[in-house]
Amino acid sequence: MTDLLLDTSILIDHMRGYSPATEFLETIFNGGVKASISVMTETELYAGKSMQDPHNEKFVTGLLELFNIIPINRSIARHAGVLLRDYRNNGLTPVDAIIAATAMEVKTNLITRNVKHFRMIKGLIVFNLPEQYV
Repeated sequence: MTDLLLDTSILIDHMRGYSPATEFLETIFNGGVKASISVMTETELYAGKSMQDPHNEKFVTGLLELFNIIPINRSIARHAGVLLRDYRNNGLTPVDAIIAATAMEVKTNLITRNVKHFRMIKGLIVFNLPEQYV
């Protein structure tokens, strides 16, 4: 089990210099919290246009080394498929379905800046960036 699964939004906000996201990351790492991300977060980060700049790519590569990156396995893939089938009409996207399924499969809380993307999913424990950081 991992302590927290972070959604892509937290890392993107940190990269954009949003101090609440940076302060949150510093707090969890300084507190010894085990933080993980889905491999889909790595995909989303590398899909950004800013990654065409070698300096940004080096920064992201270093940032990713701080996290346990959880790959997609068959169980996560199937769970994501069920979530997508059940919640697609509520706006759930394939990437968010995989991230949600990852959190559920590893039995952890999901921290995001986009709670509305996930709140409809029964059984998923999802939190916004804690208020003291906003």
